[in-house]
Amino acid sequence: MSQPAKTQTGLKFDNLMVLTDLSAESAAATPYVRAIAGTYGSRIHVLHVIDPLAYMFGAPESAERKRQQMWDAANARLSQWTGQFLGGIQLAPLLVDGEVGQAVLQAVRDRKIDLLVLASQGATGLERMILGSVGEEVFRTVSCPVMTIGPNILEQPESRARFGRVLFATDLSPSSMAAIPYLCSLAENCRSAVSLLHLADSGIQFPSERQRIRERVEKELRGLLPEEMQSHIDHVIVEFGPVAAGVVEFALANRADVIVLGVKSGGALTRGATHLPWAIAHQIIADAPCPVLTIRGPAKAVKV
Repeated sequence: MSQPAKTQTGLKFDNLMVLTDLSAESAAATPYVRAIAGTYGSRIHVLHVIDPLAYMFGAPESAERKRQQMWDAANARLSQWTGQFLGGIQLAPLLVDGEVGQAVLQAVRDRKIDLLVLASQGATGLERMILGSVGEEVFRTVSCPVMTIGPNILEQPESRARFGRVLFATDLSPSSMAAIPYLCSLAENCRSAVSLLHLADSGIQFPSERQRIRERVEKELRGLLPEEMQSHIDHVIVEFGPVAAGVVEFALANRADVIVLGVKSGGALTRGATHLPWAIAHQIIADAPCPVLTIRGPAKAVKV
């Protein structure tokens, strides 16, 4: 059985970063950035990454000229985008070029980011297999928590930013457990009601066996939180069925403000893993009615 986590004290959102591709779709993250910054007095950083492939080839003089043109155009668009979607707020914009995952990782380190916020269109099926998921590559790479705003958010961000109702979905793996200290700190600072959810194998059909699993796992779930956090537990749920659909269903039923997930680091395989159509975290983000907060587990290579 897992040992109770120690509360991670001093939760802070001093530095928030929003990642944008300068599209209107990526601006779906900005109301949440505004709301969180307004609640916690955060400084807002805005990051846009330029793809260097467009000017890497050709004669050096031509490549440098095209690079400068792209940077000038991106600077102008970044200024326009921030003015339109984050106007009236003091910002720290950042424009860099390179591979997105590594560029974001470096920016998070350099600017000591406490929370990265981004919008995802939740690409699925063939589109996901071809394009992958930038959002998933990011949240499996960076060390800070990442809040992803999916395409099916239902309520206004002002209420979500208070984190009054938190749903922690866990498969009880070591990667999932990495989220618990942060979960405890979030709940303690925001006085959240926490629901603990585990989806077990739906292939187990015998009622007596299901009951034994429920009793064992419910006890294990409660034991994940230290004694001083037990009063924050609102629901402890063990169900049998598809994980992503079950998490989304419970988030809807319980009107969760945020879903918290501990996720695996992709390690050296992160880029390839983002193309897999069955990644559970991505499925949850695509259908979730609220933001999804991911905390990356220890960095190591994983099997896919």
